[in-house]
Amino acid sequence: MVVAYQGEPGAYSEQGAVELFPEAEHHAFPSIRTVFEAVEVGRAALGLVPMDNSQAGSINETYDLFLRHGLHLVGETVVRVDHCLLALPGSALDELEEVVSHPQAIAQCEEFLSALEVTVRAEYNTAGAAKQIADRQLQRTAAIASQRAAELYGLEVLAERIQTYPDTTRASASSPAMPRRWPSPTARRSSSASATLRARSIGASAPSQSVT
Repeated sequence: MVVAYQGEPGAYSEQGAVELFPEAEHHAFPSIRTVFEAVEVGRAALGLVPMDNSQAGSINETYDLFLRHGLHLVGETVVRVDHCLLALPGSALDELEEVVSHPQAIAQCEEFLSALEVTVRAEYNTAGAAKQIADRQLQRTAAIASQRAAELYGLEVLAERIQTYPDTTRASASSPAMPRRWPSPTARRSSSASATLRARSIGASAPSQSVT
């Protein structure tokens, strides 16, 4: 079974997908819309998508896509989210000129970033920002992303847990047709006081089934 998620390997959504369906194949897609499209046309059985954030509120695009595609919730997980500052090995904080990440991650780390003399640039995904630094070997540039992203892309962690406040983001997964025996999600709740990503899995009913 393929589970789609938004972002790149190392994204918090990938972590949620792995925790929710550990035995599945996990495929990255560039946007929330393309996750919905992937499950609609059968490229993925499920898709994990963000629903809302405790600081930023509801993610309206996801709700709009739910209305358009008619998918249903089937499970939930909670993923610990700790933002790290990542850069090429050998980089130093006082040498940085630019920090890149998803706009919400940037907002969540505003207090930390205000202490650095850097410009800030938005990217579509936290792990995508880390991948960009590694692929292009960008000097004097750092990304806000996960510890796992640092490990995947060979980056150095310059600072850990740089978010200003604990935060939660609720997310969901999707399918164009729910099998009669749907895999049971593995739900695990983090006890950490750090930011968390709350993930739900969703699926559409098969024609012969009724969904309440």
